[in-house]
Amino acid sequence: MKMNDNGHYTEDDISLGEGEISYSAWEEKYKPIKNPFYAKKYPEDKDGQISFETYDEELEYVKSFPDNQIWTWVDGDYCSLLVPGLHWVNRLNYHICEVPFTPEEENNLVVLLSVEVECKCYKEEGYGPDVNGYFEDGDPECKECEGYGLKTVYLD
Repeated sequence: MKMNDNGHYTEDDISLGEGEISYSAWEEKYKPIKNPFYAKKYPEDKDGQISFETYDEELEYVKSFPDNQIWTWVDGDYCSLLVPGLHWVNRLNYHICEVPFTPEEENNLVVLLSVEVECKCYKEEGYGPDVNGYFEDGDPECKECEGYGLKTVYLD
């Protein structure tokens, strides 16, 4: 994906590039496992949870798996990604998969989850100060971005 002249993405820019796969393709190929800690806490939730916390017993459980079975959900610049391996910076949670990733995939593959794109109401010069004196790039009346100027688009 390429950014526009404003340094943002637009909905027209959203497409998977080289080394990027969708969440559903990742799920089908790598087969994430369900979190057994979540299942104990919420037995009524039959769908389960495939993410793991970044602390305490869940982190220790994640670390007990080979590194090539662990994926980290990270918050990137204007996007959210799943990246292969155990990472610390900008991490939101972890996933463990039945199918390991290859050494080639470790540095050449990401799962693109969501992207922040310019809303149709975006104006680089802003809409004037809000009640706190800040300039927002979006129309305060906009229902899509709520005045922020950018909105989240989920890719899968």
